Amino acid sequence: MKATKQTIDKWVAPNWHSDFGDSNIELILLKNASLFLLEFNTEFTFHLDCYEEGYMRVEVKIGEISWGEINVVDNEKKRIGVFKSTGEEFYFFLD
Repeated sequence: MKATKQTIDKWVAPNWHSDFGDSNIELILLKNASLFLLEFNTEFTFHLDCYEEGYMRVEVKIGEISWGEINVVDNEKKRIGVFKSTGEEFYFFLD
């Protein structure tokens, strides 16, 4: 399914123990980073992956091909990491 603002807005934060941090803040950052990338390529699809308690990431694909993933590197500083399948890494801050 093609990603849209509406599909990304439907993501729900996992309910994990507070020792792992605030999942709501992390989810908001992941949503905003996904929407930011969607502006550059409308062919991207995004999948929120809560793969372990305390950890979330967004898998980014073009069609069936993995493009990379988005991670929150620092909740407090709102620092995001984009890790491309090619090995390239990009970091940015969200307001």
